[in-house]
Amino acid sequence: MQTAAKALRKAGVMSCASVFAVTGDDSHNLMVSLSVKLLNAKARVVARVHDIRNVNKARRAGADEIVSPDFTGGMRIASAMVRPHVVNFMDQMLRSDEGLRVEEVLVPDGFRERPLKDLLPKSRDYILMATHEQGRWVFNPGDDHMVRAGHAIVIMANPGGRETVEEIFRA
Repeated sequence: MQTAAKALRKAGVMSCASVFAVTGDDSHNLMVSLSVKLLNAKARVVARVHDIRNVNKARRAGADEIVSPDFTGGMRIASAMVRPHVVNFMDQMLRSDEGLRVEEVLVPDGFRERPLKDLLPKSRDYILMATHEQGRWVFNPGDDHMVRAGHAIVIMANPGGRETVEEIFRA
């Protein structure tokens, strides 16, 4: 651990906002996750695991998010078989800088609580999909749903649509 801690300190972990632990070895990624959290508890850690059985270990080691390319790839293959149009749609969004993308906009501190109907008028530039509030998802929230500081707004938007929504929450 001493060598890992030294390397992480040298890399600037004490002041970083986030770290990717994505080596080819799950045990190394677990050690990086744990070491980062011991040195900088506020840093966000995204860890890769190859063996899905290591997900809980990665979470206990401090990883905030865990990605398993093998598991995700398998899910993608199955989805392409049973939902080909949805997968094709998502692929197009990932490949395009000009088309629609799924985006998140964080509601800033100090934002005065208001209902969605007063904030996000219907638009062809964005579609409200969900909000994320204190660890829970609200899908397709109604017009009377209250938006508060700290919420994340998840939209499907073109680049201009994202900018519009960001401006709404800055005002």
